[in-house]
Amino acid sequence: MKITFRVQINLEAEIRVGQKLGFTGVSDSDSISATANASGWTPLNAVRVAYGWELELIRAAADHCNARREVAIVSEVTPTLLLVPQIVKHATYRRTVEGYAIDLLMAAKHLNLKHLHFTHFGFLQSMKATSDFQKILEIFLNPLAESGLDEIVWDIDYRGFRILQNAYDAVCARFHLPYVQPTTELAPQFTWGRPIATSGGYSWHELVPSAPTQPSMPMY
Repeated sequence: MKITFRVQINLEAEIRVGQKLGFTGVSDSDSISATANASGWTPLNAVRVAYGWELELIRAAADHCNARREVAIVSEVTPTLLLVPQIVKHATYRRTVEGYAIDLLMAAKHLNLKHLHFTHFGFLQSMKATSDFQKILEIFLNPLAESGLDEIVWDIDYRGFRILQNAYDAVCARFHLPYVQPTTELAPQFTWGRPIATSGGYSWHELVPSAPTQPSMPMY
């Protein structure tokens, strides 16, 4: 299975207020996974807006996913959406990061999916989340894992990119895997368009695609 690291350079305004606004999908993906949080300007809602999915459908699916504490399949949308519950403290193994990673691969195999867009770390609210990288990669790269997937495109916030690379190297060494450097690509970026005046004397800015630029902050 091929793993591609897709580096996301988020706007400073998004980072400052903790809200994810811009998102673009991967054209050849038949599935996309996201954390089940549809409250506010979350990564899941950024995905929803990009694909034009109905808010009530996604919100209900996210609530159902978190209530049952298991990966949910939303087949009413394209690409197929796989929702992963939010992690809670003191969970059993099946409901930990590792358990949900296993469930995600099982869902992909059940649906005969081939190209998964893994969006969970494209916008990091805290660098604490990077501690999960190695746990997940140990599931994804385990030689005994059988998902049927040909490729996982892993969205990664550029601030955690180096940590993800190091985790990948460590897992390959642990499983004595033939080392293959992951493909790395830069996700499309966004910027603020010109202000648009309203009849009430206010103005708003539209988020528009921008030319790719290198991050102004180091990739840790």
